[in-house]
Amino acid sequence: MSIFDIFLKPMTTVTINGKTYSGKNITVTSDGNVIVDGSRHGSVAGPVNVVVHGACESVSTVSGDIQVNGDVNGGDVSTTNGDITVNGNVSANKVKTTNGDIVAKGQIGTR
Repeated sequence: MSIFDIFLKPMTTVTINGKTYSGKNITVTSDGNVIVDGSRHGSVAGPVNVVVHGACESVSTVSGDIQVNGDVNGGDVSTTNGDITVNGNVSANKVKTTNGDIVAKGQIGTR
């Protein structure tokens, strides 16, 4: 089980709790391991706060804020407990937070 998943577009980086990673698929497992394209690249503790630097397909966390500095194309953006900010266009199936705010600064649509 993972507490964070992201599927990225080429040339996109992600900062998780202050550390930056690059890859097409980044996951934080339930025990805090950061997996980038199938390889372990460290670990995190506590809520997973995510900043995406570029476009992505989908982002989801169990707990923590999500900020996307680019477009979201196709998938979902969701967190159970945290805020979502998208500084780009949103063409996603679902943008959802159970306990937090959603701010989208571009056009919003569904695919």
